[in-house]
Amino acid sequence: MMRGFRLLPVRFRTAGPGVLAAVLLAGCGAPTVAPYMRPPAAPGDHRIEAPLAAAGSAWKILADPGRDADWPAAGEAYNEAVAAAFDDLRRAGSDWKKAAATTGTRLADPGPGDLDPALLGVVFPASKVDTRRLGERQLASGIGLPLVGWIEDELPLYDRARFPPPAGITATATAILRFDRGPTPVWQFRQPFNSELIRVGGVHHPLRSDWSAAHALYWEMSRLDRTTIQNVLLPQRLQRIEGIFFTRPPDPDRIPLVLVHGLKSSPDVFDRMINELIADGDIRSRYQLWVYSYPTGVPWGLAAARFRESFRAALAYAREEGCRHLDKTVVVAHSKGALITQASLRDPGDAVYSTFIKKPMDQLDVTPKERELLREVFLWEPLPCVRRAVFLAAPHRGSPLAEHSLAMLASRLIRLPKLLTVEIPDLLVRNAAALTDPDLVSAEESLRFRGRNIRLPTGIEALQPGRPLFQIVPNLPFRKGVHLHSVIGDRGRSDTPDSSDGVVPYWSSHLDGVDSELIVPSDHNVPKCPEAIQEVKRILLLNLREN
Repeated sequence: MMRGFRLLPVRFRTAGPGVLAAVLLAGCGAPTVAPYMRPPAAPGDHRIEAPLAAAGSAWKILADPGRDADWPAAGEAYNEAVAAAFDDLRRAGSDWKKAAATTGTRLADPGPGDLDPALLGVVFPASKVDTRRLGERQLASGIGLPLVGWIEDELPLYDRARFPPPAGITATATAILRFDRGPTPVWQFRQPFNSELIRVGGVHHPLRSDWSAAHALYWEMSRLDRTTIQNVLLPQRLQRIEGIFFTRPPDPDRIPLVLVHGLKSSPDVFDRMINELIADGDIRSRYQLWVYSYPTGVPWGLAAARFRESFRAALAYAREEGCRHLDKTVVVAHSKGALITQASLRDPGDAVYSTFIKKPMDQLDVTPKERELLREVFLWEPLPCVRRAVFLAAPHRGSPLAEHSLAMLASRLIRLPKLLTVEIPDLLVRNAAALTDPDLVSAEESLRFRGRNIRLPTGIEALQPGRPLFQIVPNLPFRKGVHLHSVIGDRGRSDTPDSSDGVVPYWSSHLDGVDSELIVPSDHNVPKCPEAIQEVKRILLLNLREN
């Protein structure tokens, strides 16, 4: 249930003031409750005179196994009556138990798989949410009224959450008005992710469900998708959105599906893909969605270290919650997210460390905290538990676009966090004698280094193909047992291997030895390509069959 959440403390340090920060961060907070989320002021057009009586009559038909021919009409009548009764319930006040008593009903004590509306800031019909940004609305026919709930990040429930989505939490439920628990009709708010059936008398009926509304509501309320520029230019300021978050409480019976976005992006790049995937009953019932969000202006080597740290923390929490299928985890990653994912699945040995540092770790002038940072950046352990990784438009060997003059202009606007502007440069100055050939960095950076004014590469500069990590990481072995898949765009030109998605050429996206490689007619925005979405669905179903 929703009350199973607990909070993981969030680190957030503000950047310095400035006009740029003020402009970029304007409107980043969650908006106030939209008018359509508030209780209706007057009965709607569908209003019927006696909704409780109408719902009760339809319930009797639905409960009778011998009247199956009448079930379709009874289901429509029941749903209409429940919608009218729920409008009455919302109009009766914010205290759900008192409102139920006022309308001649009562609330069921929430059981396993039920939603307690008192825990949410607002609950309203899912039909009110505009889902057009997601493509086709994913609905399941059945009985009941699909609902959506929203938990603001200022509410107590959010404060008890662990790995909560930034800005707030959405919830999906179906309202059922029961007539089999005494003389008073009883409201039950069933979460269809836990069970897609409801027992009515001696019959199990499917729940009417809206799988798209909660997903669309999150993007409307969180505005996380409006921070993509800030993600690049102000990574320190956006640390509040960094980490893995769970879209629902961890489920012991579901396999983690982890989504990782790219540069100048946010998790909303997967909005259409998620909408299509949850329409598949096997995927919906067997996978749980985890999303990794991070400030993309930092270089990908450090971003990969942070990703590994967040991933291991999420795994540890999931184990505490009894998750049994962690070893079947699938990661789907786009662009820079694919780059940090594939690096995290490779075994570096000492190849990366020895490229940059010529002295053993125990001979360096570092604090225990700095030593741990160096281990995670240069001597990391490959991520455990990942069974499959799907790389979408991955710049495994960099992107020539990062060397373009406009990219370099954007790079100069990036305000790197203190870790990269003060702490790591100080570490390098203290250990200058231990560093390898300074020609590994650019001429400008070599001059800065010799002047003890070190400037580390930004997230854009670190994607330039000539960077040292691109000479090392693609040659590192992948961890044993992981299956790899590539989906690569060619802009519909059918010119592979000379193709490009407009940002990443094929020679950078291609990996030898993968389980599958699919070329799709897409630009760099591969996660929204229908053919790519179908390929991800195929791989997820394959993962189920093989496990």
